[in-house]
Order: sequence, then C-alpha cells, then structure tokens
Amino acid sequence: MDLTETPTVPPSTPDLSASWITRISISGSIQPYGCLLFCTLPSWVVQAASGNVSEFLGRDVQSVLDTTLDSVLPDRTLHDLRNVLQASMVSGSAERLLDQKIDDGPERYDLTVHMAGANAIVEIVPRKGADTLATDPITLVKSMVGRLKRAPTPERFFHLAAHQVRAVTGYDRVMIYKFLPDGSGEVKAEAVRSGLPSFLGLRYPASGNSAEARAVYRRQSLGMIPDVDCEPVPLVARPGRDVKPDLSLATLCCISPLQLDVLRNMGCLASLTISLMMGDHLWGLIACHHSSPRRISASTCAAVELFGQIFSLQIDAKEKAAETIRAADLHEAHGRLVDAMSPDLSIVDDPGRFRSLVEELIPCDGYGVWTERGFVGAGTTPPADVIPDLIRHLGEKNLRTPYATDALSRELSSAGTYVPEASGVLAIPLPRHPRQYLLFFRRETFRTVTWGWDPTEPLAEPAAAPTEPRRSLDAWSEVVSGRSVPWRPAEVQVAEKLRISLLELMLRRADLADSERRAAQPNGGLA
Repeated sequence: MDLTETPTVPPSTPDLSASWITRISISGSIQPYGCLLFCTLPSWVVQAASGNVSEFLGRDVQSVLDTTLDSVLPDRTLHDLRNVLQASMVSGSAERLLDQKIDDGPERYDLTVHMAGANAIVEIVPRKGADTLATDPITLVKSMVGRLKRAPTPERFFHLAAHQVRAVTGYDRVMIYKFLPDGSGEVKAEAVRSGLPSFLGLRYPASGNSAEARAVYRRQSLGMIPDVDCEPVPLVARPGRDVKPDLSLATLCCISPLQLDVLRNMGCLASLTISLMMGDHLWGLIACHHSSPRRISASTCAAVELFGQIFSLQIDAKEKAAETIRAADLHEAHGRLVDAMSPDLSIVDDPGRFRSLVEELIPCDGYGVWTERGFVGAGTTPPADVIPDLIRHLGEKNLRTPYATDALSRELSSAGTYVPEASGVLAIPLPRHPRQYLLFFRRETFRTVTWGWDPTEPLAEPAAAPTEPRRSLDAWSEVVSGRSVPWRPAEVQVAEKLRISLLELMLRRADLADSERRAAQPNGGLA
C-alpha cells in the first residue's frame, strides 16, 4: 500500500489558551528531527510509527508496523532499552539511552523511552547535527552548581543560573521565568546575546499560562523545539486501528501552530524549556530562545535537565531559609508584644499603647479594634463610619482564622471610598467574641507592571484564524492601583499566633475575675 493511502493518527485540537512558553502535545504528529515507535507491552510489537522512520532506520514504515522491536534494534540496544524503561517507570518521566548504534552504519543515536498507558514510546534521534558537549555532563553540572553557591543575593543567584545555562547550551537568550500567584509570570533574570532586546522584568498574563500548559510542564521537565518552521511528521498505523498515543512526555512532540507563530514574532526560531519544580508545585521555567534553528544533544539536555532539578532544590532551600529567618524575627516580635500585655491590659483594651510593638510584629500603616464599643484605631485607618460595613463583609465569611487581602475594594465595593488609606486588610477574629476583630490596614501602593503584551488583548479565535498570532508582542505598561503591599504568609501565620495569645489572655482574665469574685464572697465563696 502506498504511504499516502495509509491512515494517520488524527491530531487533537491544540490548546490555544497557551502562551509563547507553553508546550502542548498534539497527539498524532512529531517534530522531524527524530523518529518515534509506539509499542505494545510486553511483546514490544510496533503498533504505530512516525512516517519518517525510513530516514533513520532505513526501512519503510509499512515494514516496521506489526514487527517486534528486536527486528528493528540490535539485541544489546534493546536489552539496555528495557532496563531504561524500568527506570522510566520509577521516575514517571522519559529516560535516555545515549550514544547507541542501531545498525551497521557509522552513525550513533540517542534513544528515549517512556510508558504511555500500558504501552511504550521509543524515540530515536541521531547525534549528528546536534551541538554536543565536549565536557562530561556530570562534571559540567558540578561546576555550574558550584558557581551558584557563591551567589550572595537571590537576584545574583538567578542571574548566574541564566548565564550558566546560556554558556552550556549556546542559546541567544536564556530567561529565568517565575509563575506568580495570580497566574501570570515574570522574567526574573536573563542572559542575552549582545544586540538583542531585553525581556528582563517583563510580565506575561495569566491567560497565557493555562492549567493544561502547567500540567505539561509538571510532567515533562524539558522540552525542545529545534526549528519552529519544521514540518510535523504524522504517526502511521494500520488501517482501521484506533491508535492515539499520548505524546505529552515525548521529547519529539509538536506544539500548537499558534505557539509557533508567537515564537516567530519574537524572533525565536528554536527554543528550550526546563521546568523548575518545588515538590509538586511548578515554580517556573528556564526558557531558552535562539534566532536560528538549533538542536542540542541528548547529553546536553541531560546536563541542563539535571541542573534544573538541582537549581529547583536550591530555589526551594533559599526561599525556605528566607521564610525561616522571617518567621524567627516575627516569633521574637510576637514574644515582645505578648510580654508587654497582661490580663488587665491588652491591645484589645488600648490599641495605641502597643503601637510600636504591633507594627514591629505586622508591618502596617494603621490598625484598630472593633468591639461592641465600636472602633478604636491607631495610625492610618479608614474612617470610623465605614467600619461597620467592613465588619458586615467579614461576618459573611464566618471567619475562624485570620483573613488577608491586598485589594479589599475588589470584593467590597464600598471600600473604594477609602482605597488610599486602606487597600489591604488583615483581620483577626477575636476569640470568644463573635463579630469582633483586630484589624490591620495597609495603604494603596502604585507600581508599574510591564507586560510582554497587552494583557487585555484576547487570543485569536481558532475557528476564524487557527494560526493567527497575537497582534502585538510589544511591551505594554500598566500602572497597578487599588492594591497594597501583599501580606506575607509568615505575617498571616503570626496573626494566628497573636489570636491564640489573645485567647490565652482572655482566659486568664476570666480566671482572675472568677477568683476575685469568689474571694469577695463570704467565707471565700464556700458554702
């Protein structure tokens, strides 16, 4: 049968909500710099293969289908591949078998294998044509990590990482890209070839970071596009067979046409992404761009992937160390405030008396207490006559623990009248006193956010123009207002500690009052 008459595995619809850094698998097609075999287990029978296998295996795709892999690969290579598959089953990711012979010719190949459901996907990529490291990858990674250890600040730490990856991979631009809590992302550091514009500090909208995209990054820690102008190669299966392998872990998987257009608009003809994970949480990416087609070898990929994993651990350690130091400082400040209070006199009774200690514990512009007696504040606070409406809003949340927001007016419309004085609020429900609160306020802060594109511009509609890129990728500045400095997690945690301390003071006050009452009764309160 002629190859053009052989049915192909139909591609799925690409996810058009993803940004330029989003790598989405299109089931049914691969990038052409290697070939792919989809095998059933445990027989290793080839159920589907990419239409370009003849370029790499010297055999027509029809002659490969329904054969066992031992008729395609040498016995030794297949033996080693089975062992690598065992490692892949443990790691849950694709694993590599480097520098292999697959025939009697002089060429060497890198193989990748992983599970796809109950089946195996084998990828074969020639080493010829790839930029291969001259240095041992492990030695190289040790050197890269050693330089990072000397970074004195987070900014220098990210800067060094970007430059280390660029030195190893040779890409024109390497960025450290962090996902932010609101779903957007920011370029935290950059190493870029002279003459190219800088993307440092640019923010990319949440609309460009879909849940599907993040899921791909979490599963596949490294993705490479050697040539954005390459022609995808379809997978070929026997007629009538419903073969639709999941290619989301395949190193050769394609990305959406929209993605490719966005990359071209950025002057990028080749890219590499390395996921930065904190446990199961996707912290960000190392994103590499090149202005001409570029492919690095599997050994170089293995080196930078390992570096990305170690770099992730160091980011995690540095962030945890900073939070630990911050938490220790707050713990000491909490102790000083608690020591200054007594059952007879606490912040609830006289907020202003403890102002310096309170602001040392939780930095704020003002704070106050709402009780049955009304509102008593210190520092910059909203007008007293608007506090009841805020209390009603908090009451609807039925709070049992501290609540914090840096944009109160976005959930309480009446708060728009006092945005300059109190854009942010941290509310601590007072124990044993329903609808009574200790309130901390932060003023509005204006900041300019520079976006990689206009975040209000919608993505192209797939039905109208399936491959139309964004109309503009020029930097777009926005002045963000209506927000305060965000409340740090450690500050919310120490607010809960303060709530518990106030509860203990109230219980001691109740005990003392009971003791005094008993002492005032005849016979010491005894019958």
